[in-house]
Parts: sequence; structure tokens; C-alpha cells
Amino acid sequence: MSDGKKHLTIYQLHAGDYEVEGRFHTGYGILCKTETEELLFPDISTDVRKVRRLIKFCNMLQADPIHLPGIVEDTLLQPANESKKVF
Repeated sequence: MSDGKKHLTIYQLHAGDYEVEGRFHTGYGILCKTETEELLFPDISTDVRKVRRLIKFCNMLQADPIHLPGIVEDTLLQPANESKKVF
């Protein structure tokens, strides 16, 4: 149930080391913090600049965390030259 108040959501960069099929890489994801919970979306991309732009976009819009999976998916499906226009 909503209390009608606007709650602050903070999106931050998360870095981690991951192994996929025997190969290691550094992946960047998003840590989403609200007043009541923390949600981690790990290993979104190996391109830290792309993830930083996405975080900046989410913080600027104060995107609701429920929409983050869709925002991430849309961003990853866009060609590189198109995502720069959005962010």
C-alpha cells in the first residue's frame, strides 16, 4: 500500500568478478537502494561506461525499481550509437 509520499531511490555501480564457461571477467551491475530494501542486478555488462550512463539515467528519473529489469533489457538491446542518444 502506498503512503502517497515520494521515496528516494539510489542507484549505484556494482562491480564483481564472474566466471562463464571457464572464462573470468569483471562485470558491472546496479545496486538499487530504497528506504526499505537493497536490490542487486549483477553482471549487466562488461562496459562500465554503459552501466554508469544507465545509473545516471535511473537516478535522474528516480525510476521505480520495479521497472529496472525492463530498462536494463531495453538498454542492452539498443545498438551502441542509439543508447548514447537516450543517455
